[in-house]
Amino acid sequence: MWFHWTGEGLLTGAPPNSPKIKVLAVRPQVAVSIDTVEWPYQWLTMRGTAATQVSTEPFAEYLTMAYRWIYYPLMGRENHQRV
Repeated sequence: MWFHWTGEGLLTGAPPNSPKIKVLAVRPQVAVSIDTVEWPYQWLTMRGTAATQVSTEPFAEYLTMAYRWIYYPLMGRENHQRV
C-alpha cells in the first residue's frame, strides 16, 4: 500500500467505493506497521484515528507516492532523497 508521511499524518489513497473506505467510515481506529526485511530489522508502528476525504482528482501527494513506489525502483534509485 502506498503511503506518504506529511510530518503530521500518514496519507494513503483508495477509490471512493473501495472496501477500505467503507470500513474506515464505520471504524476509523487504525494501526499501521512499517518494517524492513533486512538485518538489523527496523520498524515503525503508529496508531490513531483515520479521516477520509473524497476527491474527484488525485491529491497532490499522490504523485510523490507514485515516484517513490514506481519510478525510483525502476530507475535503480532505492535510496533516493525525499521528493
